[in-house]
Amino acid sequence: MNRVRFAIPLLTLTLSLLVSSPALAFDLFRSRDADVERGNQRMAEQDYSAAREAYEAAVRRLPSEGAVHLDRGLALMAAGDLDPARAAFLAATEPPADREIRSAAYYDLGLAFYRQGDAAATGSAAAPAAAGGAAPSPSPLPGAPGASGAAGGLGAPPAAEPDHREAQRLFREAADGFRRSLRLKPGNRDAAWNLELALRRIQEEEDAQRQQDQQNQQNQQNQDPQNQQNQDPQNQQNQDQQGQDQQDQQGQDQQNQQNQDQQNQDQQNQQNQDQQGQDQQNQDQQNQDPQNQQNQDQQGQDQQDQQGQDQQNRDQQGQGQQGQDQQDQQAPPGQALPEHSRRLLDALQDGEESLQQLRARQRGGRDRRAPAQDW
Repeated sequence: MNRVRFAIPLLTLTLSLLVSSPALAFDLFRSRDADVERGNQRMAEQDYSAAREAYEAAVRRLPSEGAVHLDRGLALMAAGDLDPARAAFLAATEPPADREIRSAAYYDLGLAFYRQGDAAATGSAAAPAAAGGAAPSPSPLPGAPGASGAAGGLGAPPAAEPDHREAQRLFREAADGFRRSLRLKPGNRDAAWNLELALRRIQEEEDAQRQQDQQNQQNQQNQDPQNQQNQDPQNQQNQDQQGQDQQDQQGQDQQNQQNQDQQNQDQQNQQNQDQQGQDQQNQDQQNQDPQNQQNQDQQGQDQQDQQGQDQQNRDQQGQGQQGQDQQDQQAPPGQALPEHSRRLLDALQDGEESLQQLRARQRGGRDRRAPAQDW
């Protein structure tokens, strides 16, 4: 198994400037930084959490010192926190960091991407540095003490499905980091070695992705006939159910139509009954009108008869009174009536004759009236 090379000379930051010796150990000038010293001690003890806290305290006070960001990234990567470690390495590549620090930062950035790519290819989470091994270094040196493999560690989480496309992307990022490190420090043999490994892993993941695609296609082709066999009875059952549903719907529609027809028939019968009732009422009204007219005629005739009788009674009373008056006014025998008395008696006689003639005409008209028809 190919192994990515690591080395970890710890960096010591002075308060003035950083100068690297040919052995890449930093010379100490006037004084040491207490947080960096404490972080280096915790890294040597493999207490990566305490080392990260110490380096973060130094970063807050010295945000422009690339070496402090680099040391913080090393502590994070040793603990398995690869995403924040990558951010710390990128911060270390910014000016005013010198070429040595920037080359080491790109190298360690490539290591972080490589470890994540390896986890994606195998379907496992990237593990922290193995117990007893050393953390990856920003400035790998041939023959440096404490070298260890890129992967390892105890208590790794259960494996997941490999993601070959994501692994290809991460290995390409790793190769880019190693290239940038080589541009800043062309003689870095470890960077050249790891670049070759990253390129080889990219090719492997491309081949694995093609095989996986072919296998998935074959599985799909094999699955389709089985799905079709399983689907046919289900489809037949669905069709049978649909046919039954259609028959039920047709029966329901027919029943609804019958109910509608019955409602229409009932409504028509009701209308016919209402029309018959109206016709009967009109017929009764027509039959009632002649009878009412006859009754009205009879009532009018009775009123006329009553009026004639009343008039006759009044006339008789008047005649009796006139006779009495004539007797009272009759002149003694042998004595002529005065002229005005004679005229009064003549008028009374004429009125009596006129009354008798009126009664005669009324009786004649009543006898000649045609009888009322009852139809």
